[in-house]
Amino acid sequence: MRLATLFLIGVVLLSSASCSSGNRPNDSGRQVIGFDLPDTSAHGSAVVLVEFGSVVCGECRRFVRGYLPDLDSAYFMPGLAEYHYLDLAPDGLPSRFAALAECVSMVKGRVFALGWVHRVMESMNEGDAVRDASKVTLLTETELNACRDNAYRSDHRVARRQTAAVLEVPGTPTFIIGLRENQAVRGWVVVGVPHYDTMTRLLDSSLQARVR
Repeated sequence: MRLATLFLIGVVLLSSASCSSGNRPNDSGRQVIGFDLPDTSAHGSAVVLVEFGSVVCGECRRFVRGYLPDLDSAYFMPGLAEYHYLDLAPDGLPSRFAALAECVSMVKGRVFALGWVHRVMESMNEGDAVRDASKVTLLTETELNACRDNAYRSDHRVARRQTAAVLEVPGTPTFIIGLRENQAVRGWVVVGVPHYDTMTRLLDSSLQARVR
């Protein structure tokens, strides 16, 4: 995988833990970064919000339930920006749930799928989650099992983790907000869940930069 040069202009950091603690990052600096999305279907140019998250991260769940629906309504559904989610859940059951959510997203969309997976992980085993996914997607359990097993393939997980390692992602959630040209993304890095206004300001700045 080709990974572009790292560009630094200050930094916005919260913590180096694997899942951030709930504090909010300050706005004292910025880090501009260049990298390639491990999504070969990305073509053209767009404003993007890329999240390195995990289905077992409490702060990621807070973002999904708190801010993501509003960002979806304001930016993603109107086509002003794209949302890309790269799951860094541990191998085993967490990654299998994340893979199942990937299948749900193909039918119901990414935002719905992330809300769904955080809900079912609180109360369901994997078999029950597959049956619930079948109800919401109208796919058969056989189709979902096959889709999950394909999405769980080790090369998919390795690609995401290689990207996170090269970017030195310190924990989840970590967001990159900026511009995408085909697979290449350049933008600001925010670690942890920031103030909502911080995210909208960076998205709006990226939208302004795109039309210049």
